[in-house]
Amino acid sequence: MKTDSIADLVICWVIAATGFYLAFRWLLGPLAERLPRAVSLVVDAVGAVLLVPEYACTTVLRKAVGRPLPFLFGYGEIVSSLACTLHTAGLVISDAVAFASHETGRTQALAGAVVGALCLVLLT
Repeated sequence: MKTDSIADLVICWVIAATGFYLAFRWLLGPLAERLPRAVSLVVDAVGAVLLVPEYACTTVLRKAVGRPLPFLFGYGEIVSSLACTLHTAGLVISDAVAFASHETGRTQALAGAVVGALCLVLLT
């Protein structure tokens, strides 16, 4: 390898390690605080958008025929169950991020930054 390419690799590694260290030390805590609300907002919005066709079909069929088709309620139940599952997964992930943010000290953040940057630089 040429000296320039090794120097570029070292510079990239230092920049990546610094970025990872700052992320571990300063971004994990605020992320852990805001993640549950963000996940809840996104899941609720997507769930509401996915339920609009079911609501529209049910309303039209109630006016036209007098009763909606049974599978429409199944679709609504599937969307609701998926939303509940994603809410639960979001809470588990946010708890893991909160635990990691409280348990990560300077040494752990530095070690994680060094290993993460090394993997990033070597794999790209």
